[in-house]
Amino acid sequence: GDEDEERGGEKRGEQAGRAEEEREEEDEDEDGSDMQRVFEMLSISSSSPSDDKAASARLVRDRIEQVMREKEKMREMVDEQKAAVKRAEERAKSAEAAMAQREEDLLLLKETEEALRHEMAEIKLEAMNASKKVQELEGRLQKEEKQRKDMEENSQQTILRERRSSIASLCAETGKMREAERRAKEAEEKASMKQSEKEEVFDELLEACQLLMRERTKLVQHIEHLSEVSAWSTTRKQAAQFSQGILSTFDSSHWPSLNTLLSPISSESNGHGGGRMAGGKSSRSGELASGVGEMGSGGSGGSGSGSGSGSGHRMSTTTSTSQPRPMVNAMLTDLEHKVTKAFEKARAVAVGEGRGERGEKSKKRWNRRDKGGREREQYSNV
Repeated sequence: GDEDEERGGEKRGEQAGRAEEEREEEDEDEDGSDMQRVFEMLSISSSSPSDDKAASARLVRDRIEQVMREKEKMREMVDEQKAAVKRAEERAKSAEAAMAQREEDLLLLKETEEALRHEMAEIKLEAMNASKKVQELEGRLQKEEKQRKDMEENSQQTILRERRSSIASLCAETGKMREAERRAKEAEEKASMKQSEKEEVFDELLEACQLLMRERTKLVQHIEHLSEVSAWSTTRKQAAQFSQGILSTFDSSHWPSLNTLLSPISSESNGHGGGRMAGGKSSRSGELASGVGEMGSGGSGGSGSGSGSGSGHRMSTTTSTSQPRPMVNAMLTDLEHKVTKAFEKARAVAVGEGRGERGEKSKKRWNRRDKGGREREQYSNV
């Protein structure tokens, strides 16, 4: 469109120049015709009579003045046309310069277009590469997500297997505790036999209580292990309730009191049987008190009072009133207090209370086992 305008401007300039030349030629022709008419009029006036010469001379002068004025006007018009032609030429030159500039701009635009096409091709290639990389990353992400889910499922299955094995062990330990309870009841029944059989029955009862203590320690350890496993399981609350139910079955009301167990021994403390029993079995009385005290759940620690008589040596044959020994009572009170604390801790672990770091729990449990081992060793050596 710009080129067409420039060409139209050039054509208009050429047409204006031609029109100016034609006007100049016409002006020259008119000037020649005017002079011809003036000469004709002069010839006519010379041939006319003398009275008409003055009038004809005035007409000639008027005609000459009119012709000169018209000629001046024509010259002014010619000058104007020349100026218009110059302006048209200047516009044509400026149009040519603009056209050249536009041609340069067009070349520059073509070069820019080529560069942009090249950049677009590079950008498309980079976009394709980026899309491939994104697809690869998405594939890797999906693969890693699948692996993570598989690992989580495997870990959950492992935790469930451990929990099931712990529950099975707990059930087995529960059966052992019930067996120990049955044996303790049988031993209690045998304790009411005649004096000659009491020592044997007492030994069996003591053995049953010791077995019950060992099984209770194992049960507490299994309960603590179950609470640790339950902390990583979604069914921890059910496991804690199950452990609480196991503990609640061994209530102190199911076990005989220490006074009942020791009353036959303390009431018959004579030189032939009771004195020897009360004195010789003082350490066994302490172990029996700890065993029966630890049987109770719920923090009661069993009956825990107990009484005994005898000085540990053969007494006189006369029957004496049974008096509680301060050493045995202190030992039984201490055992009752410690067993109560142990059962409170076991119950707190079963219901999920008092949780700390796993390292702290393991350390406390290790110390508690060490302490319990030393206590049992100490009492067995009394």
